[in-house]
Amino acid sequence: MPNWVERAGAVLFLLYFLGMWFLIGAILAWKSGWSMLAERYRAITRPAGTAISGQVAKIGSVSETNVTRIVVAEQGLFLESMLLFRFKRPALMIPWAMIGSVRQRKVLWWAFYELDLAGMTSIRIGKKAYEELKTHVPVPQTA
Repeated sequence: MPNWVERAGAVLFLLYFLGMWFLIGAILAWKSGWSMLAERYRAITRPAGTAISGQVAKIGSVSETNVTRIVVAEQGLFLESMLLFRFKRPALMIPWAMIGSVRQRKVLWWAFYELDLAGMTSIRIGKKAYEELKTHVPVPQTA
């Protein structure tokens, strides 16, 4: 097989992989509700505040484990994806007033909190993250 065919195959595979990466990223951003939130709550800059990683388990129905970092700021809840996952997922600043109900849940030994984000989607966070932002959100309901 000629060398140019092998190179062309490698280039085509790379283009296919990148295309699928971006397509799946866009679908997950839409499915999670991130796209709807971005229409109203897109952040320009990262605020000062307590940054917390590894505490976001889900946004909407999409698993987010170790993909999204939150910053608890005076203005609101700042959400930012890791660099590899930022396509169609710009940073968000959700004002505290737009965080609706908070539900505390427990599955086996893992306790988590689910916060309503502006009536558009929800975010599931761990106890460590909730402890940082609990003074800004409603008292949780147990389910």
